[in-house]
Amino acid sequence: MNCYESALVGLGLLGASFYTSISSKEESNKLKKQINPELVDIYDNIAKERSQLYVHGLILGFIIVFLINYKYESEFDNKFHKVTFYILIILISAVLYYSLMPKSDYLLNHITNNKESRAWLDVYLNMKNKYTMGFILGALASVPLAYSFC
Repeated sequence: MNCYESALVGLGLLGASFYTSISSKEESNKLKKQINPELVDIYDNIAKERSQLYVHGLILGFIIVFLINYKYESEFDNKFHKVTFYILIILISAVLYYSLMPKSDYLLNHITNNKESRAWLDVYLNMKNKYTMGFILGALASVPLAYSFC
């Protein structure tokens, strides 16, 4: 993968992760106001599990980067390329790990009415849109950086 591609995808993923994480608390609070009080504890446990899965994926990504760096350190002639490629590896590892690992519970298993269902759907769609927008903004920010540093 060349420097421009690494910058585009790596910084796109970084933007997606950043934009999603800074808005997740707001979305979480909005959902908690609209669901049954009994569901709030269930939601908190599910959110905690999902956060742990993502962090485990990040750790796995750092381990992969460490191994790649150990074996292929001299392959990178440009530090910007190396950094963006490593960001790409770390974040793809986190997303794949999160997606592929089994989850112990889902909020949809506990939702009992249309109001709660609609509230969950709104949060899901907002977070998905924020992830996509963050990726686009990160990728756009990568263009002048890549042309400057690649």
